[in-house]
Amino acid sequence: MRWTAIVALLSVLALAVGCQTAPVVPGAKTVDSCVVFSATGCSVAASESGLDMEKARVAAAVIAKANLLELIKGAHISASVSVDDLEFAGQEAATMVEGLLARAMITYAATADVPEYEMPVLTITATASLALAPAEVALLKAYVR
Repeated sequence: MRWTAIVALLSVLALAVGCQTAPVVPGAKTVDSCVVFSATGCSVAASESGLDMEKARVAAAVIAKANLLELIKGAHISASVSVDDLEFAGQEAATMVEGLLARAMITYAATADVPEYEMPVLTITATASLALAPAEVALLKAYVR
């Protein structure tokens, strides 16, 4: 009986001290006890020239970050993005959300689609991901409405 009580007490202490589980957050995955948010954005390149491809990459990244911010802050944004000379030129939005995603990782993928009897379409897809520790998620909840 005494060993059972000691083992039970040690088990509870080990769980309370050594194990920290990631909180369940809607729209996010839990990976290695971190909460990972991911969102995508797409843009179409006007041609396969380097300048048009880079404009499409910038636009896709901006859209992906806006979608990621929507997911994290819980808002829905209806937006359009314009890119001019490889720089973010402007964005019009129906809902405004402020935030900074400095740690967001951006990955890109390009797909070419050739519809019958039409010009080829080159689509650039950007995926923005942000991994947060459980303590950061708790801190974030204090600022998110």
